[in-house]
Amino acid sequence: MFVRDILNKIIIKGQIPYLMALKRLIFWIAILSPFLIFIDPYQFKEFSKIGWNILVGVMLIRPLADIFSKIGILRTLVALRKEFGIGAALLFIAHFVGFILLNNVSVFDVVLDARYWNFKMYIAWGLLGITVSLPILLTSNKFAIIHLKKWWKPIQKLSYLLFIVGGIHIFLIGKKDVVYTLLFVAIIWLIAKIKVIYARATT
Repeated sequence: MFVRDILNKIIIKGQIPYLMALKRLIFWIAILSPFLIFIDPYQFKEFSKIGWNILVGVMLIRPLADIFSKIGILRTLVALRKEFGIGAALLFIAHFVGFILLNNVSVFDVVLDARYWNFKMYIAWGLLGITVSLPILLTSNKFAIIHLKKWWKPIQKLSYLLFIVGGIHIFLIGKKDVVYTLLFVAIIWLIAKIKVIYARATT
């Protein structure tokens, strides 16, 4: 009975204990964990894998919360999107840093070399992803919200572009099954939009 009540509060009502403490913990893990790339640059691919999985979760949580509106934990997890989004962006940057360290080149050698910007190759899409992630990352704070005002949300919506660019990068590496992930997220978003539009039309 006690366990059922706890699960009901967490899953159905979305009352996660110590939510603010959890937000702070996730934030600091997101900030600090990418620095591990300097300890073992050879793990740079793992950083991108983890970052991608987190980004997929960030893309899914809001539409899932709209679709399954009676499951409160989904709505509560929406409040953690910022922290997870920061984590994903920093892991992508760590992935890039690892690539730089292993190839013994500077950031400027890569960014300013036209050969790396050939969009027939996966590296160019990776660089574009890093470029897109920077304004998202730099505006993921209260200071940006206050000063950017109406421009803040459009900048944050670049996360959708980051998701698409990241998918293309992964696809060109040779992992074709990423297409299923992209399609799944797109379908979930479409279902959520239809449900929201229908709900507005019937109220």
